[in-house]
Parts: sequence; structure tokens; C-alpha cells
Amino acid sequence: MEQPLISVLLCVFNGEKYIGETLESLKRQTFRGPWELVVIDDCSTDATPEILARYREEMPYMRIFRNEKNLRLQASLNRGLEKASGKYLVRVDADDVCRRDRLEKQYAYMESRPDISVSSCRNMFLKEGEITGYPIGEDYGEGYTKARFLFTVPVSHPGVIARLDDVRKIGYDTGYTCTEDLKLWTSLLLAGKKIAVQKDFLLLYRLHPEQVTATTSEKQKTERVRIMRGFLPEALGYTAEEAESFIDRLYYGDLSSGLFLGEYKKLLSANKKRRFFDGFALRRVLAEHLKEAARQKKIGRRMLIRGIFIIGVRAFVSELLLVRRLKKEEALLLNEAKASFGTDHENR
Repeated sequence: MEQPLISVLLCVFNGEKYIGETLESLKRQTFRGPWELVVIDDCSTDATPEILARYREEMPYMRIFRNEKNLRLQASLNRGLEKASGKYLVRVDADDVCRRDRLEKQYAYMESRPDISVSSCRNMFLKEGEITGYPIGEDYGEGYTKARFLFTVPVSHPGVIARLDDVRKIGYDTGYTCTEDLKLWTSLLLAGKKIAVQKDFLLLYRLHPEQVTATTSEKQKTERVRIMRGFLPEALGYTAEEAESFIDRLYYGDLSSGLFLGEYKKLLSANKKRRFFDGFALRRVLAEHLKEAARQKKIGRRMLIRGIFIIGVRAFVSELLLVRRLKKEEALLLNEAKASFGTDHENR
């Protein structure tokens, strides 16, 4: 087999319900360069092995590895990193659907941005057979994406393409059972790597009651706190007490007290010294956070105005104008993606 340019990594445990649709979407990819599909079967006990074997006959670029014992997702991902041989690693989950031009578009994006280590496409959602999506005014620059890690996970793990060597050097931390992706991304940022979001909607993210994100919300919160306790001191020089204050007052805190405004000041001051985040991008992310708090009526008008003056009027207005401009572009992207996904569903 010719050396692959892309290794698609799919880990599965008892995925008989949806994996056929996932494999169909991969089989239809328009990417014409050599690529491989690396499947780690984590000791499935349902019909998954039989489904994989059947598709293997139609997809000779599929390589199937079955674990001798159930390793769970994080260790299975690390085994997949060992088996992959492409220049780029693409992740996909066993219950999601890739747009037919996903690999083509993501490969082109990474080839045009040699400074980027990891990028993610954007998701539409698939629930009970219905495709939905919405424009959210998201910026695509790596500076903005980096600053957003202070509050959320701005990249979609099953929508990621990454330089395999960069990810392999760090690997997935098996001490994290439902936030292994966030731990990896923050470790890459601390290592000086750049992470970005590609504007295209190239993945249908399936919503269903059995998925990990629907069943582990409290554990996710606990693990995210652990990650932030390590990330903030390294990125911004926070003490352990300052990191706890950020988490308690801003990350998961009650904003109605107004104590979060002090955390805004502390964050901007620390970044001015460390320059870990782009200064204006950080202010824009804080503007996004403040605007959302006001929209949800967690803060009143007076506190909103105080926050605007801490962040800077220019950054706040810039965030408002950018969201307005991007919504028009994103509406077109969503219509294009919905039409593409809809056609594929009709043909199945």
C-alpha cells in the first residue's frame, strides 16, 4: 500500500447500531490521495466485528486491530496512534457521519497552514434522523481559538485533523476518562503548538442518550477542573489559590455576585506579563463571555457596563460586529452542508 497522507482513527466498542452509517460516509470520501482507516475494536461483544469484516472487503485501506482485553477509549486511542502511519491524523467516532468532502477539505486546509498543529471542522447535529445546525458567530483564527480554551472546548474531537507526529509525542492521558481531548489540546498549547477551527461544517455529530457526553456530565466537570488547575499556572503563572479563584468565580461560578469582574482584571494583568494569549483575542473572548452572561440574564445592566470598561469598549464592539458579519457567511455554509448531508442520507 502506498504511504498514506491521512490516517483516519476510529475506536469502537459495541457500535453495531450506528457504525455502518459511519463507514458508509467514509467509503464515499472524495479525497483522492492515499489514506487509511485504522479501526481499534475494543473487544466488542455485539455484531461490530462482523460489520467491520464486511466493510473491510469493500474498503481495502481499512486496517482492523482488536484489543485482547477491553482497554477503554483513551488507551485504544493511544494504540491507534501507534498503528497510524499518515502525515495527518483524522479522528472520527463510531456514531458520527462525515460529509463526503471532509477529508479533501481538511487536508487542503492543513496543507495551506503549515503553522497549525491541530484544526477542527465544525459540526451539524443529527438527532432522531433530523439534521440541525445554527450559526454562532465563531471566529476561525488560532488566537481566538486559543483564548476560548479558558472557558470551553472550541474544537470538536471527532472533527479533528492533526499532524500525527505532534499528537503522538504527547498522546492521550489515560488518567482522564471523559476529557482526554481537552487534556491533549491544552498540553499542545503549552508546548507552543497552534490550534484552529476550520469554518466548514463537515461532520454530523449524532446526539443520543448512550453517548459519553450525555452520561458523564459531573465527571466531565471534575476532570475539567483538574485540567484548569494545571493549565492556568503554566500558561499564566497563576498560583494554586489564583487558579481556584478563577474556577470558583469565573469558570463554574455564580456570576450574579460580580466577583468574576475581578477575575477579568487578574486574567488581563497576568496575560500582559506572560503574553501567552493574544491580548486582543483574549479581550474579545471575555466580551463573548460577558455578552452571554447578559443574554442569559445572569448579570444586570450595571454589571454589564462595568465589564465592558474592564475589557475595553473597542474589544466589546469588535465582538458584536464580527458576530453580525459572520452570521451571514455561516448561514450560507450551513445551507451548503445541510444540502450535502441531506443528499447523502437520501442515497443511503
